[in-house]
Amino acid sequence: MDIKDELKQQVDGIFEEVGLGHLSDEEKRKIESMIMERFERVILEATLISLNDNQLKEFENAMMDEKNGQALVSDLAASIPGLAARIDMAVRHEWEAIKKMLKEESQRI
Repeated sequence: MDIKDELKQQVDGIFEEVGLGHLSDEEKRKIESMIMERFERVILEATLISLNDNQLKEFENAMMDEKNGQALVSDLAASIPGLAARIDMAVRHEWEAIKKMLKEESQRI
């Protein structure tokens, strides 16, 4: 299971945890989409700052095809020392920020 699948599973259960279980399925899908986009950005940023020039060119070429890009991120995370840990830390930090934002939003509703 890749990191996106793991994140998707976590996102699926967030609504009850933060008090937004009452939202419609459509509202939940919109929020899930927003959250996954944020995670994709965080993963991409953590990856890009870790690449050398050759890896960056390879990454740019692979990103033309989303599936190749995802596979390349996984390959890079396995081959660049510390990258997987940086991605994990960035995702955890973003996850906490998202939960805080959703909890605050649930209190306003």
